[in-house]
Amino acid sequence: MVSREDRKHLSKDKKFVIPNFDEEAEMLEWAGVCFGEEDTYRLGKAIKRLAVMSGADRLRFVAKLFGSQKDYWVCSGALPGSDEMDKPRDQEIRGKGANSLVYWVTDDLLSDWI
Repeated sequence: MVSREDRKHLSKDKKFVIPNFDEEAEMLEWAGVCFGEEDTYRLGKAIKRLAVMSGADRLRFVAKLFGSQKDYWVCSGALPGSDEMDKPRDQEIRGKGANSLVYWVTDDLLSDWI
C-alpha cells in the first residue's frame, strides 16, 4: 500500500533515466556474468518499477550480492533535491558530496526495494 506522502512520486508524466538492462545483461554475459533469462527479465522490470515508486531521476543496477541465506540485488540512483535547509551545517544535503547517490536493495525481485 502506497502512503499519501509517497503518492506524489507516482506520476505517469514523471521522466527518469534508466539504462536498457537487456543490453547491459548481454554485455555482462559476454564478460562471463549471467543471471539467466528469467532473472534478467525480472530485474529489468523491477528497476522500472523502482524508478516509478522511488521518484528517482536516474537508476542503475550495481550488483548482485550472494549471501549465505539470500542473494541481494542492489541499485543506485539519484533522487531530486529537497528542502533540507534545516539540517546542521556539518551535514551534506541530499544530492551533494557523499550523499549524491541513494542505494536500494531487495532480496526478491518481485517485492519492494528498501
